[in-house]
Amino acid sequence: MAVLETARGLVPYRQHLSRTVKFVLFGVEESGLVGSWAYVHQHSDELANTILMINNDVGGRPSGISISSFDQLKPPLDEVAGRVRIAGQDLPPFLVSVGEPSWGSDHFPFLAHGVPTIGISTVAVQPEDRLYGHTRADTPDKVYKEGLTECAAINAQIVFQIANIPVRPAGQKTQDQLEKLFQKHDFMETLDLLDMWPPEKVKQRYFSFDV
Repeated sequence: MAVLETARGLVPYRQHLSRTVKFVLFGVEESGLVGSWAYVHQHSDELANTILMINNDVGGRPSGISISSFDQLKPPLDEVAGRVRIAGQDLPPFLVSVGEPSWGSDHFPFLAHGVPTIGISTVAVQPEDRLYGHTRADTPDKVYKEGLTECAAINAQIVFQIANIPVRPAGQKTQDQLEKLFQKHDFMETLDLLDMWPPEKVKQRYFSFDV
């Protein structure tokens, strides 16, 4: 919903966007990120020109913007964060953080191809909200609609900011640069255990019928 509402909110301003913006809904995230791997497989010729992937994963109240290892993105996103106000919630200031690489969501196939990725961090509305994810109890009635609306508004601000920035804020990383980054954060062992590296190996395993 947050992705669709972001698109709906930006439609009236599309003529003011200097770059192409794509809105994508991925499936099969919880069984190996298959949908997002399929996208990067089918659109490999576009990745060099993809300057940012914004990942919307979980719901709740938005609490910040998390960058996966591309610290050059922080200054333009700090401008967005400075405009964010979350009403009616006792939260810390809405800030931008640069974190370590991670694999457990649809951003990873993009990151594995060197594309800068970010996500909107969220906090649970109720203490039990983090307990039923990935279970049969995770039903539509648990959705916190206000949080999705807030995330959509923040998404739109980020898209507008980055789509109109004069110079690409962060370049695409090479596979050698990624491997050095992963080794620095002791992340390579995790990827080896998950059999998630290198990306061509993953795509061959998933899509060998047309590789």
